[in-house]
Amino acid sequence: MTERCLAAAGAAFDDVLQLTRFVTDIAFVPRILAARGEFTDTERPPTSAVVQIAALCRPDPLLKVDAFVLLPVE
Repeated sequence: MTERCLAAAGAAFDDVLQLTRFVTDIAFVPRILAARGEFTDTERPPTSAVVQIAALCRPDPLLKVDAFVLLPVE
């Protein structure tokens, strides 16, 4: 899903400067970091933060990701 959103904006994972993940259980962090390594440059990863929250707006989601991207101005 994130890859499609980035592509729609003319961006790729290499353009991501910062990732913020909001999780309902901090125990998910090792899996989140492993997944991040599949999509980002592990030598120069974007800055990141993980925030544990009590709940999201619906009960089903366990994770929300915010990505800040820098694209050149045309």
